[in-house]
Amino acid sequence: MMCGVRLPLILGIIITVTFFSSMQLASAAEGLAMWDKKYYQIGEWATVTLQDSQKNVFNVVIDEPYILITSDSDRKGIPLRLIETEINSGIFIGKIRLSSDSDSKDSVFVKEGDGVYSHNRGYLRSAKVDSRNGFDVLPILVTTDKSSYNSGDVVTVSGSLSDGNPRTPVNLSVIDPNGKIILSQIIKPSYVLRFDSEIKTNGAMWKNSGNYKIEAWHENEFVKAQTVFSFNTSNDLEDTTKSIQVLGSPFFIEYSITSGYVTLVRPVLESNSLQFSFIPKSGGHLTVKLPQNFIDAKTLSGAQDDFAVFVDGKPGEHIEMTSANERTLSIPYGYRAKHIEIQGTFLEINPRIESGESTIPGWIRNNAEWWSKGLIEEHDFLSGMQFLINQGIIHVQDLPGTSEPVPAKIPNWVKDTAGWWASEKVSDQDFLLGIGYLVDNGVIKI
Repeated sequence: MMCGVRLPLILGIIITVTFFSSMQLASAAEGLAMWDKKYYQIGEWATVTLQDSQKNVFNVVIDEPYILITSDSDRKGIPLRLIETEINSGIFIGKIRLSSDSDSKDSVFVKEGDGVYSHNRGYLRSAKVDSRNGFDVLPILVTTDKSSYNSGDVVTVSGSLSDGNPRTPVNLSVIDPNGKIILSQIIKPSYVLRFDSEIKTNGAMWKNSGNYKIEAWHENEFVKAQTVFSFNTSNDLEDTTKSIQVLGSPFFIEYSITSGYVTLVRPVLESNSLQFSFIPKSGGHLTVKLPQNFIDAKTLSGAQDDFAVFVDGKPGEHIEMTSANERTLSIPYGYRAKHIEIQGTFLEINPRIESGESTIPGWIRNNAEWWSKGLIEEHDFLSGMQFLINQGIIHVQDLPGTSEPVPAKIPNWVKDTAGWWASEKVSDQDFLLGIGYLVDNGVIKI
């Protein structure tokens, strides 16, 4: 009677477990010991399920093989006994406790944040100890030894796998700034699931400056790890620094770009931003010099703060160098990028400066220097100066005039004086005498 009552119950349990295991392992690889969850709390029991026909040694009794369970805090690990769900099924289940007690004989020792690993025939499967249930384990990671390289450098690539079969190779691809795959590699990971490669940046494939992407995948081509580095070639770099006028203001911004050209710089007063529109030839870097009395980023206490940079509306990276009067930002962009926005806490396109009470601001010095060096056209400099005078930013009405006729060409001494003033070799008054000469002779109309 008792056997008659208990047999259906036992069969029901076996059928239920077998059904659950089959469902769980439907997409699992043969030989992988699967965890029932991706993350656990300390003290929790974990269920490990294995489908492995090689463990099905006996065809007439239930097999009970062992696998090894380790953690980051317990490298030696502990053997876990698995029990076959039914005779000849080839599906095995076992339970193990994740304990913070290092003396526990029936548990694997773990700490918060540890990875836990199931080992079977060279296969590795991982889960995570995370009491906050805050994240999953990334299946693959890839990185490079540097963030930027020049032509001829060697790119050292390294990465790691969280689980999987070390006998299955890692697929690695290098993608150029135009989205073209220029290099593919098959890399065999080590027994601890790490992989490395060295890539030489020479030859016809490395012809464009810009941002290159590395993609890597293992066992599942739809789950890829990515990393990006910048690359410069001598034939794609701009040799000459250029400048462009900020729309609706007298300011000129000095810039250089590795591949492409800037078409427009627009101020956005409500967000204290400058928006750069440009046409790229490929991915690259935009480097801009920002006068601090034109645009800046500071904390409430007045300390220097970071600019916020956006590439096509998404947060971007930048490298900065700072001098006494200006901040220089180098911003990487992809080959499809069209806009870069630099957001600070201060933007003033019409500062009120009285020349008799304070020195002329540094951004006017920039314009004078660039004009003297031929970086901006004469017409652009004169238009800027006319704007400054008409807006009352500088005053020339009290300067001594001249009765000389209107010159067909600006005298060299005016241009030279502008350059000397930009280098602080002559006074503000000397510079304004030259500007007053141009006003009195009708070259600058006010």
